[in-house]
Amino acid sequence: MESSIKRIRGNQDRPLKVGIMLRIKNVKYLKEYKLKITFSNEITKVVDFENWIFEDNVYLKLLRDIQFFKKVRLDECKYSICWPNGADFSPETLYEAGEEIQNKTAPVKKTRPRPKRKIGGKRN
Repeated sequence: MESSIKRIRGNQDRPLKVGIMLRIKNVKYLKEYKLKITFSNEITKVVDFENWIFEDNVYLKLLRDIQFFKKVRLDECKYSICWPNGADFSPETLYEAGEEIQNKTAPVKKTRPRPKRKIGGKRN
């Protein structure tokens, strides 16, 4: 049912189903004005806030101070992210703006076959 799916710009291979409430599960400061955000659909994206922060917006001006920007946290409802001055962004906006990164899994350890054990002095 393609009609029940909304395709997000830049992520045509990863449709976001309409009606699913997107939340943010985790946020981590990376560098400059970039955050690594994990969403409730288990997709992790890097979002660059630099363009937003340098717009003429009273709430976002404080975020220009990197030390203040680093104070990002999940809101009380664990719905989105916010800062101490009340600045916040909707998960949908962040999802659209973010660049997906692949979650790295531990590499599979290659093993050599074990030599057969001797039983009663003979090799099996």
